[in-house]
Amino acid sequence: MGSIAGSGGYYVAAPAHWIVAQPGTLTGSIGVIFGKIVMGDLLDRLFVHRESLARGRHIGMEDLDRRFDPDERRVLRARIERVYDRFLERVARGRSLSRASLDAAAGGRVFTGRQALERGLVDALGDVERALAKARELGGLVPGAPAVEYAPPRQPIAPPASSAAALARYARDGLEAWNAAGVLLVSPLAGPDLF
Repeated sequence: MGSIAGSGGYYVAAPAHWIVAQPGTLTGSIGVIFGKIVMGDLLDRLFVHRESLARGRHIGMEDLDRRFDPDERRVLRARIERVYDRFLERVARGRSLSRASLDAAAGGRVFTGRQALERGLVDALGDVERALAKARELGGLVPGAPAVEYAPPRQPIAPPASSAAALARYARDGLEAWNAAGVLLVSPLAGPDLF
């Protein structure tokens, strides 16, 4: 894990056979939070007209035009609790921790890599080279088997604020690049001609 592996990052890492973190890696945040920005008044001021058609009791609860009503808050709380329980179950199973011992590390708490090691959230401290060495070992590969990073092209620095549409396109493209992040591949077949 690099500089930050919190929340969703830790959720993805928890089932791994072996986790290496840097001593200062922000780790954990085993918790769930949800919110929404209510923008109805802002959109009214911007003369943006919205029309919603909905059928069903809670179908529009995530609508940004209004706040949650008390019944929707109960529904949302139940959803959050289900996701949190799934998160706890995933970490407990992946890290071979009891739910009781996991409670001390959960609840949205954040730790350094060193503290996470003490709590059983990671297996070792080190850098990418240490993680690659362990990946080779777990994969039954010889030490020094090639590792190649495959990454999409980097997003250029933000364009000048020529227009709101240009900035919106830049933000959209940035999110797409974020979702297409590269991976390190360790394989006896890895090499520049693999793909």
